[in-house]
Amino acid sequence: MLATTGIVVLLFALHPVQTETVTYISGRSVSLAALFGLLSFYAYLRSWSVTAVVFMMFACGTKETMLILPLLFVLWRVFLEPRTELVGSWRAAVAENWRWVLPVGFFLLAALAIPRYRGLADTSLSIRSVVENLLSQAHGVGWLGGQLLMP
Repeated sequence: MLATTGIVVLLFALHPVQTETVTYISGRSVSLAALFGLLSFYAYLRSWSVTAVVFMMFACGTKETMLILPLLFVLWRVFLEPRTELVGSWRAAVAENWRWVLPVGFFLLAALAIPRYRGLADTSLSIRSVVENLLSQAHGVGWLGGQLLMP
């Protein structure tokens, strides 16, 4: 077993081009989720509610990070919506978009119903708490923002 592992490690060390396959496979879900997320946002902007929900469900089914779509909808209404009666009003934007919490709740309940997913979440939370994870992500975003300013 150890010899087989060593051979695999040497293969990747000597031929890093072989890692392209792994990178390709893991990157497909990100681009597919982004496609569905953008289609959901487009449908939301066109007031095609059913279509927006369907694409949101596809996006969330592809990658859990797309559960932030309702936040995107609220931020759009608060900061960028051309209709003047909603711009700048958090309360109105949240009140208008409350129904988007239902698909998010559906996905959270579905995830809790799957034993393997619950086990994965338990393992993840045993390694690092939610607060520690958020602080780590905030640090990463700050670092990436700083990289934009570097020559």
